Formats: sequence, structure tokens, C-alpha cells
Amino acid sequence: MSAKARRSHTEAFKEEAVRLVRESRHPVAQVAWDLGIADHLLYRWRTEQQAERRGQIRHSLQAEQAGLAQLRVKIQY
Repeated sequence: MSAKARRSHTEAFKEEAVRLVRESRHPVAQVAWDLGIADHLLYRWRTEQQAERRGQIRHSLQAEQAGLAQLRVKIQY
């Protein structure tokens, strides 16, 4: 019995697959089928990208708040 080789996908492929889901208005399962991948992979990639985006937004907001705090200190003096 032969073991199945595990496929790996590039980040570019993952990003494009998630973009297709967002823009195509087709169900995740259909896009996954069309790409020849399991739908659970596409769900996971979408979730990971959403979490990464939230982290970037959070970091951006923290930097903005720090900048505002510095401005408030300068204005008080």
C-alpha cells in the first residue's frame, strides 16, 4: 500500500484561492472543488487571513493611539 504524498501550496496560491471565494460569490466548497483542494483547507486559509488582517489592524490602531498620546503630551507643554 502506498502512502499519499502530502501537497504543499504556496502563500500566493492560498491568497488567490481566498480571493476567489470573496469575489466569485460561489460557495467555498465549489471554489475548492474547482481548484482541486479540500474545502476545509480553504476555510482554514480564509480564517487565517482574516486573523492576520485583524492583527494588522490592531497593530495599526495601537501605533495610532501611541502617536496621539505623544501629541497630547506635546500639546500640554
